[in-house]
Amino acid sequence: MYKRGIISNIDEKTARVRVKFPDLDNMLSGWIPVIYSFTSKDKAYFIPSLNEQVACIMDENLEDGCVIGSLYSDQDKPPVGDKNKFHIEFEDGTFLEYDKQEHKLTADVLGIAEVRATQLLLNEIDVVETFNNHIHPAPNGMTDKPTVSLK
Repeated sequence: MYKRGIISNIDEKTARVRVKFPDLDNMLSGWIPVIYSFTSKDKAYFIPSLNEQVACIMDENLEDGCVIGSLYSDQDKPPVGDKNKFHIEFEDGTFLEYDKQEHKLTADVLGIAEVRATQLLLNEIDVVETFNNHIHPAPNGMTDKPTVSLK
């Protein structure tokens, strides 16, 4: 059966949660899994927050089930209202957004953005230096951090 509830406990290591059901005198579920898009060779992980409203599929005794997603509400409104945008926003204000109509990817990071790649293309600029955590000799004979060469 379909039920709406509120996340009350989280087990981050097993990606399981306990859900309370306000319409049933705040009855608490057992530990149930959160549904993810991928869990085998490719993996996804983004567990709901405490007190987040979720949709669940539960057995008739509310003893077993799973969280199938989170729900927006009057208190937690969608961050954008545009069918052309894929948007993920984090609690600290950082967000990732892809606009299908504009063909534009935006990453607004409040902090450090780290990219690891064997080759990085930026606006058709080819970054060719390999970064593998070793030290390069500087022209003055001293050792220095890796540098970036553009071609």
